[in-house]
Amino acid sequence: MVVKVIRDFPPYTHDLRRLAEVANLKLSQSQKKILDKFSTFNIIGRYGDEKFDFYERYNKKGYAEKSLTITKNLLLWLKKEFLKK
Repeated sequence: MVVKVIRDFPPYTHDLRRLAEVANLKLSQSQKKILDKFSTFNIIGRYGDEKFDFYERYNKKGYAEKSLTITKNLLLWLKKEFLKK
């Protein structure tokens, strides 16, 4: 989405909210929070000892299913927003 909007390489970042802003997506507060949370997953999951804290914090029964549902809904919204442009 970013590449299509700016017609250039995207910014070098894993910050999903920043990428959404560059792509000119109009996000709700809820969607901003979701993107911020998922960006944190990416950062925490990449660095040494922080991984263990991450796994303990998010390795709860049902947490993965809930996150997957949220992600699917966000993806559907993104496709709808992106395809209407």
